[in-house]
Amino acid sequence: AKERKMKIITANAGMVTNYEVYSMVHSRPGSAEQGEDVRHFKSLVLAYLSTTPACTQTTQGVTDCIAALKKYNLTKAETVQIINIMPASEVDVHLVVEECAERLDTDACLDLAAEVNQLLYNGPPLSAEDNAASSDQMMMDTSESTTTTTTTSTAQLSET
Repeated sequence: AKERKMKIITANAGMVTNYEVYSMVHSRPGSAEQGEDVRHFKSLVLAYLSTTPACTQTTQGVTDCIAALKKYNLTKAETVQIINIMPASEVDVHLVVEECAERLDTDACLDLAAEVNQLLYNGPPLSAEDNAASSDQMMMDTSESTTTTTTTSTAQLSET
């Protein structure tokens, strides 16, 4: 069998949310052409992302959330991280937003967390502890990566 290699079309074309990665990996079934390593990697990615807020999000929710977050004047990286961790408290917002105390007051932090969770979460109600555990893991794992494609919601980020 001929080995297929990925080509980087545009290095660091943009950041993608965990939802976008989850959707792409989940929607592309494994094929006989893919090696065992690729299938194993996909299963690890899906297993991890299934434990994060990404598995409960929708394309419409992410798109609406990006639009709603514009009023907070967040950076692209902050917007992606907020979508990824879905902050449940003011403390969670402070972990993501650089110089948060100077940029957002307490009410804005609470409003941001509430709005994000209203727009993005489609599962059973999460306690602050459940969301905090997921946030802690995501903060350790979140990093900028090289990607070959972006989706509609990431394209909207580049407009800001």
